[in-house]
Amino acid sequence: MKHVLVLTGRYLPNMSANGICINNILQKLPASEYQITCLCYDDLETVQDDKVKIIRVSRGLLRSFLYKHERNNNSVVKILCKAVTLLVNVLCVPYLICWPWNDPVFTNRVLKIAERLHKDKPIDFIIAVHAPISSLIVANKMKKKYPEIKYIPYFLDSLSGGRPATLLSKKTNLKKKLRWEERLLQNSDKIVVMEASRKHHEMYSSQMSYYNKFLYLDIPLLCGHEKTFLKNPFPANDEIRVVYTGVALQPMRNISYFVELAKKVNAIDPRIVFYVIGQSNCANMFNHKCIRYLDSMPHEQLLPYLESADVLINLGVRVPSAISGKIFEYMSFGKPIISTYSIPNEACITYLNRYPMSLLIEESDSGIEQAAKEMVDFISSNLGNRIGFNDIKSIYRNNLPETFIEEVFES
Repeated sequence: MKHVLVLTGRYLPNMSANGICINNILQKLPASEYQITCLCYDDLETVQDDKVKIIRVSRGLLRSFLYKHERNNNSVVKILCKAVTLLVNVLCVPYLICWPWNDPVFTNRVLKIAERLHKDKPIDFIIAVHAPISSLIVANKMKKKYPEIKYIPYFLDSLSGGRPATLLSKKTNLKKKLRWEERLLQNSDKIVVMEASRKHHEMYSSQMSYYNKFLYLDIPLLCGHEKTFLKNPFPANDEIRVVYTGVALQPMRNISYFVELAKKVNAIDPRIVFYVIGQSNCANMFNHKCIRYLDSMPHEQLLPYLESADVLINLGVRVPSAISGKIFEYMSFGKPIISTYSIPNEACITYLNRYPMSLLIEESDSGIEQAAKEMVDFISSNLGNRIGFNDIKSIYRNNLPETFIEEVFES
């Protein structure tokens, strides 16, 4: 039986987007062939998993406080959490010299546990999920010390092509991150990156000695969903629900455009309402009769909202090499999908153009009236329609968890 060690950030039950992706893969690995251990952040919650041994590692008292109170709606606690978040960010400033690595204590803790695990039962594979970059640092050190281990960096989020730190220039960000990649990828066995970052890596990585190890896959969020969820979470009325899930942060996404578009759509057809579910730094903008805002929730609680939605919507991002993983989970439900975009090379465009039931809307203030009409027509024409999962699988093979397993573990 092969021993797989996974290094990641937030995992069950309060999974990050990366945690959801890696969980999809791990749940597909045959239990008779693989023993799986996952080292992840300690977010003060526990869960039992029959397939994965979960070991939680503390990131320190301040972050533990934030995890403990992240869903507390008490206004005083929220203010305190904002203050703690600011303090954490201030404490990270000295680490800008080695950005994006800012958690040496956590990294050292994970490394010690990984070494102990290897002594107890030799590790065959280390899947190091970026971000955090500490996953790559630990795996790189383990590979140097134990060269028989197969070290697989997994870039669901691009390192050098990802979102830059606001306190550093884009040029400095890129230089630092490319240097980290060169340092951490030389001794890897395979390097899994997303198709959305191919152009970036062809420009900045193709001359590196480790580029021949690159394996371009895609976000593994295409999983069939059985209709066995809890009852419909929406109120019993004649609303047409357009649902967005994920972070709704300005300026990463053009939230103000979305709000204005939602208002105009609702003015044309008052039955159409929008649900925004997830973390936001501008939740006050959703204070309108046609928008319902719900704070972030565990993934298993989110699924009934996706299953019961009439239409799913994605909001474009402004980083060409970043892909919104949620669109692939949306596709797995076979629902109509709408996406906005603000840049012509937005990564989701290529994927959604191949989806049989999608609408793409350019975030143009001058064309917002026409966009609202197109959205209403699209919703009306596709209401109640579904696409079969087998049809979706044939279009997006690289977004299946099984494809990762075939290419990484079995080839």
